[in-house]
Amino acid sequence: MAAEFGSYPKRELGARESWAPATGATLSKTWPRTLALFNPSPIETLTATQPDASSSASVRTPTMEETPAPTQSAGGHSAVATNDDSLGPPLLKLPDELLLKIVGYHAPSVQYLERPRAELRNLSLASRRLHRITGEILYSQLNIKKKTDSRRVIPQLARALTETQHLRNNFKSASGTHRHHDTAPLAPQIADQLLGDIRGYRNHDALRNGLLTGNLDAAFAHILLLLPALEELELTYDFATNSGGVQNFHSHVLDALDAATAPTPGHHGFTNLARIVLVFDEIAKVPWTGSFLAIPSLKSVCLGRVTIDTEHWTCDTNSSLVQRLMILYADETLPSRLVTLLESFANLKELVIDLEDCYMNEPWNVVQMHEALLLQKHALEYLDVWSNEVYSMFQDPVGTPLPSLKEFVKLRYLGLTDSIIFGETPAENIEPSTAAHLLSNLFPPSLEEFRHRVWSGRRPEQARYHEPSRMRIDWWKSVWPVAHMPSQFPSLQNVAYQRYHPYHRGLNVWYWPSHEG
Repeated sequence: MAAEFGSYPKRELGARESWAPATGATLSKTWPRTLALFNPSPIETLTATQPDASSSASVRTPTMEETPAPTQSAGGHSAVATNDDSLGPPLLKLPDELLLKIVGYHAPSVQYLERPRAELRNLSLASRRLHRITGEILYSQLNIKKKTDSRRVIPQLARALTETQHLRNNFKSASGTHRHHDTAPLAPQIADQLLGDIRGYRNHDALRNGLLTGNLDAAFAHILLLLPALEELELTYDFATNSGGVQNFHSHVLDALDAATAPTPGHHGFTNLARIVLVFDEIAKVPWTGSFLAIPSLKSVCLGRVTIDTEHWTCDTNSSLVQRLMILYADETLPSRLVTLLESFANLKELVIDLEDCYMNEPWNVVQMHEALLLQKHALEYLDVWSNEVYSMFQDPVGTPLPSLKEFVKLRYLGLTDSIIFGETPAENIEPSTAAHLLSNLFPPSLEEFRHRVWSGRRPEQARYHEPSRMRIDWWKSVWPVAHMPSQFPSLQNVAYQRYHPYHRGLNVWYWPSHEG
């Protein structure tokens, strides 16, 4: 998604919406276009590859003795000692910026294919200058997916970054999927050697112990502490196949991020970090104190399965410059702790909350959520709330209507479940004209797009217990023609009705105004 902050990206109605972390991690549900806001723009982004575990050349940097020295040509131009005429003076006369664009044109294939990667490594050996330029492509992105990556690539990369420090500024992106909990343990002497540059890091001892025991999260955190130019971090934990010992999981990566707001001689402070995605494992929910939210460069944060630690919360009021926030797989404690979280932001423009384990039919949850949202009424442009609803065959849901959003003067997109809107089943209790009046009192005049949803069970076979959803669709079809009056909704352009459950989100079943497709 290549939208500027604060812009409102239009989407084609009828298109299926889905999202998953760029690491390729398997989540328990697909997500709407909302989460595409957290993906970086492909424009002006150098896409490269991690060091190749199968070749030490991808990690080791050639020494000056191994690099061909420039020679002087007859015309006085600097040339390169090489048998490839294409690398003669015409190419080397080009400025660095143009050479970087030429080499970067092949960057996507370098990421996925070995042959372009090997050719780029060979090109890097042609001269010192080409070695420096190609290094910005070869070593700009670290992506750890396989078990062999954590067993081989991470130790090799740690050693390479320790011995050849000029590589550190090349890495702009780090991502990974941790489907296991361990890596190769280090001997004490090796660990001390690798940690030599970060002895002043405040969590040095805990990190060292993690490296000695082969803790994968500690090894990844160590890599992050060696990457001062990092701009994006995306990490997903999935320990389901190897759950031993992670019930009391401690995140060394969170330690490294939290220490950035009070950098020491052993910490670079993540001064360029703009985007963070951290989705923890279902059996390893992690307490979060919010420290890293105060990193000045940080603009976009997505966190999954974290518990807001209000007793030890360290992010001061209005101190965070983050503009996009997403909380996934929130537990039942989130509504009561949402005030602590949202008061930390100066101007939060986009907020997505997944209340998977928190039933918003409870009146106090809706009231607490609204109280917290009011803290960002001056800034919010995009608000999307996914929540479970309990529609059993025995009783209707009990809840309270959402208080007015009229004060949210910049709000342009809104996504809510029906029970949050009315607090009850509208198809059985509210006349369309009455519903239209309630909606006009609820929505701000700035609203351009609204999506309302009905929960249809944790599994598809439970849909028969949610048959009222069919009635509600017909009922809503009679509401919006009545509700849509320019005086009430001057900016509203379209409405979508969605039926969803955890394994199939964002299924649009009806639109207003009607359209083809």
